[in-house]
Amino acid sequence: SRPFRELNYEPELIFTYPLNFSAGNFKMRMIGLSVNHQSNGKEAAHSRSWNRFILIGIFQYKDLLINARFWKRFTEKPIEDDNPQIEDYLGRCEIAAIYPFRKNIFSFRLRNNLRFSPNRSHLDLSWLYPISRDLRLFVQAAHGYADSLIDYNYKQTTIGVGFTFLNL
Repeated sequence: SRPFRELNYEPELIFTYPLNFSAGNFKMRMIGLSVNHQSNGKEAAHSRSWNRFILIGIFQYKDLLINARFWKRFTEKPIEDDNPQIEDYLGRCEIAAIYPFRKNIFSFRLRNNLRFSPNRSHLDLSWLYPISRDLRLFVQAAHGYADSLIDYNYKQTTIGVGFTFLNL
């Protein structure tokens, strides 16, 4: 096997508060706040790391589950900043949705930098299908910026196929 190009670490301290607000079929299930550190553990020019506060909201519409996250990066001194424009590429928010349909689970995730010019995003679509009781097929297609921390400022398209033992 070939060595991994990059391993990312993302320790996080999260506070969540359950809610049960509803308007018809639309329900707000939870709000939360987290302090997040994301890094790849590499040195010098290959180092990528940042810290941020994340505001989280979980919503439900019938069987559709929606996760909205908005973040603000901690400010850093320019000389200490490994990646000064990471928010312009990795974004300032993320909307994710999961929809179970029969035996399938479909998911959608969109990150965006919330700028008109230049607007940069990352989109991924996933499909999970059970093969047996404990084994599932996983297919994912992604396009945009920041597919990984090392390449946060490059646009790329990836397609992946694999298996999982977890029912995501």
